[in-house]
Amino acid sequence: MRTTSLFLLLLGLFTLSNCSDSEIQLPDQELVGFVDGEEWEIKFANAYIYSSDFKYQIKFLSTQEGGQDPCAIPSTANTHVSMIMPLQIGSFSIPFPITDESARFHWANGSSAIATSGFLEIFDIDNSRIIGYLQAQLDDNNIVEGSFEVLICN
Repeated sequence: MRTTSLFLLLLGLFTLSNCSDSEIQLPDQELVGFVDGEEWEIKFANAYIYSSDFKYQIKFLSTQEGGQDPCAIPSTANTHVSMIMPLQIGSFSIPFPITDESARFHWANGSSAIATSGFLEIFDIDNSRIIGYLQAQLDDNNIVEGSFEVLICN
């Protein structure tokens, strides 16, 4: 009886120790996709403080942008993707609980729409950068997925 109990205990511990090996494997690609039906690729991203509760507006800017400094482009008329969030590591479903803060597709004509599905993973935040992965989809003409690095501008 004692040997059987010990065996079952060891088997249970072995099974539990292997559960941590089931991490989600994300594709190794930069943020790309379609915005307003056109191919879209991230050039860089910026984050500016948005509210007094320390939420930041993050803008994922495309290769259509000129220059090399994401902080020099606080606003743009080009297609882009944005969201508003506190700076915290974690996994988040899209749309966010506060829908207006969720991932949003911005089109060249000035209109925009909120993504209806996807997820956001924030892996690391330091004093000047946010590292993560985004999958956001509105429809077949508006979908982006991939890894990103955001420069915190203020």
